[in-house]
Amino acid sequence: MAEIDGETWWRAVTGLAQLVAGLAAYRRGSGDSSTMIPFKAFRVASLFVGTASCTVGGVLHASGICQVS
Repeated sequence: MAEIDGETWWRAVTGLAQLVAGLAAYRRGSGDSSTMIPFKAFRVASLFVGTASCTVGGVLHASGICQVS
C-alpha cells in the first residue's frame, strides 16, 4: 500500500465535508417552495456523486494506483 500523503488526507476531508453537506441538505427536505424541489434534488444528488468520486479517487490513490491506461 502506498504511503499516505497530504493529498490523500485532503481527499478524505473533502469527501467527508461533501457527505455531511449532502446529508444536511437531504434532512432539511424541500421546504416551503415546491418550484425549487428539482434544483434542491439535483444539488443533493451532486453532493453524493462528488462524495463517491472523492472516495474512489482516494482509495485508488491510497492503494497505489495512480494512473489508468
